[in-house]
Amino acid sequence: RYSMYVVMNIDNKSIEPILNKIDSNKLLILDMGKPTNDKHNFILQEFSTSVQQCLSKSVDQLKKYNQLTLVYAKNKTPHPEEIVIATQKFCALNGISFQQKPQLNNDEIKKGQVYFTIRDADLVQIIKVCRSKEFVLGEDVGVISYNETPMKQIVGGGITVISIDFELMGKKAADFVRNKKSIQVIIPTSLIVRESL
Repeated sequence: RYSMYVVMNIDNKSIEPILNKIDSNKLLILDMGKPTNDKHNFILQEFSTSVQQCLSKSVDQLKKYNQLTLVYAKNKTPHPEEIVIATQKFCALNGISFQQKPQLNNDEIKKGQVYFTIRDADLVQIIKVCRSKEFVLGEDVGVISYNETPMKQIVGGGITVISIDFELMGKKAADFVRNKKSIQVIIPTSLIVRESL
């Protein structure tokens, strides 16, 4: 019925048979997922090795904190659990104390901790609590967030992020739709260090 199909954030195996009915020359899987059909076009993020590599680039900054807390609730984010496994593995390899919490109570936000957030709601909570307790980001408390946004470039002097270049992803997706050339690309993930670490 349509000339092109762009399917985003589908990481559900029950969708695969439906995607296989679409002409692979007209289909692009974007952002997340793992196509099992080797003919599918995709522009995706990778969440395992890339997270470990990004954290490794900041290992010296991370070691100045007592513990890394990953705030991750599987049922509240489309981001895969690979992030948890990669972060846990990085911490084990580098002798950094690790814990995962689905959410934080305000009294759990303490000096000497570095918090890695996936959802912006958790990031906002941490920043608000740090302000109320007069904790200095990057000194008393560290913060890393997943996915770059314009807000993260300025709030709290800048929030350290692990992110792909979403503008590049968008340009590549537009190019696929416009030119209909096959593409199978994993967009590189980068660490952008700012004042919060």
